[in-house]
Amino acid sequence: MVSTLLFEGENIPVFQQESVGAALRRGGIPLAMECGGRNRCGRCRITLKSGTFVIDGKIVEISAAGPVTVNACAVRMLGSRGTAEFPAGGAQASPQDGPDIVLPVRLRPVFSGTAVALDLGTTNVAAALIENGRIVRTAERINAQTCCGDNVIDRIAFAARPGGADELRHTLIDETVIPLIRFLTAAPEKISQTAVAGNTVMTHFFFGVDASAMGHAPYAPEKMHFAATAGHCGLAGIPAETPVFAADLVGGFIGGDISAGLTVSGFGSCEKRELYMDIGTNCEIVLNDRGSFTALSAAAGPAFERAGVRSTHGGNIRHIRFRSGQWILDPDIPAPAGFCGTGLIDLLAESGRNSFTDDFGKWRKDPALPANLALSDARTAELVTAKAAVESALGVLFRQTGVSPAGIDKVYLAGNFSEHLDIVNGIYTGLLPDLPGERFVKLGNASLAGAAAMLLDPEFRRRTEEWRRITRHTDPAEDPDYAKFFASAMRVKRGECPPCSNRD
Repeated sequence: MVSTLLFEGENIPVFQQESVGAALRRGGIPLAMECGGRNRCGRCRITLKSGTFVIDGKIVEISAAGPVTVNACAVRMLGSRGTAEFPAGGAQASPQDGPDIVLPVRLRPVFSGTAVALDLGTTNVAAALIENGRIVRTAERINAQTCCGDNVIDRIAFAARPGGADELRHTLIDETVIPLIRFLTAAPEKISQTAVAGNTVMTHFFFGVDASAMGHAPYAPEKMHFAATAGHCGLAGIPAETPVFAADLVGGFIGGDISAGLTVSGFGSCEKRELYMDIGTNCEIVLNDRGSFTALSAAAGPAFERAGVRSTHGGNIRHIRFRSGQWILDPDIPAPAGFCGTGLIDLLAESGRNSFTDDFGKWRKDPALPANLALSDARTAELVTAKAAVESALGVLFRQTGVSPAGIDKVYLAGNFSEHLDIVNGIYTGLLPDLPGERFVKLGNASLAGAAAMLLDPEFRRRTEEWRRITRHTDPAEDPDYAKFFASAMRVKRGECPPCSNRD
């Protein structure tokens, strides 16, 4: 039996036993489902207006019950016809204008014509349109692959299912990248070059290369260098022969997004000690010890990834403060949907300072938060664990290289999360090293900036290839003291990393 759901003016076929969320996504409605459709994240909210549905195991006739707002992934349709829409104030996960990208290095633009740069992230994908040597517009949207899992390991497992790899390519190319390009330009046929900077697994998916090796030790990528054509990548609308090249991977989970960002940031002084951090689902860290480079990554999970992303059913809180006995929200909106990742770090810090939580982030008294913003102990523990993954990786890196955190001259912070992160709160919780604020430099989307630089100046393409050769890659989990670092990092308090030698 096939039912028909009228959704926002479109007739969507819904198959028997299929969730409404799966049907909408198959019908081209780009719902955000960070939990992979497992009814956990609450990002796929829709309002049922009429029809018969199975909700929480019960058959509900909507016309009698009145409109009901539900998670689309957890609802099945029984009747032959029904209607639904996004909740009031909500919007589908369609492309939106992206932030300005910063090019902190001097370029010698030599490219004339139209080109597109892409930043392929696990949770978000961003793009920049370049015309005659200028970046004229940027855009971003949620990666539609989130319906297949909110982290790269889940997606690698999804790809191993029958038809899974094709489904992942479809959601990435057809439901994410192509709509972004069409949002940027009405004439994709004029695009003559495309550059891609993405994490290791996303780059493999984009170019149709098997990523299964990244699902188990020693996490060795199938390829490190990628180049193809628009036709090979399935970029419909762009001339098939258009070259598509990518920033080289550095190794393991240190991908082309990092090599592109390192190149465009100016990182790499032979006279200084520098740290490059891109905090997200996977946190990548590179240490420059006066021209000697070491890189590692930490699997933090999706706890930090909502920074800068508009919710599909309301706004998110980017910052929160506790002053004079009350919580101050930024932005101050009537019915916030939840927290951005940066708001969660603020909450963790403010709750600790005001003794709402103990040293491990566990609630010890009611913080009197608005009901829809209150976090369970389980959700808080997930956040603390993500923070601990980053902090312990930093501890391992400093110990292995013999560099003292205090000896770091500059910390480059890349990505949307870091762009909006309160540095003081990042230091308080242990997410960032304890350094003076002036040593931190926020880069914004350095991956997209690096991809754009590769198009504007071919010399930058060559420079991204150098990082793999000169960077030593290490796995923090293989360090014999990693468990000790991680246990220490589960405390939420301002403090130093475990002792390490100081060569200053």
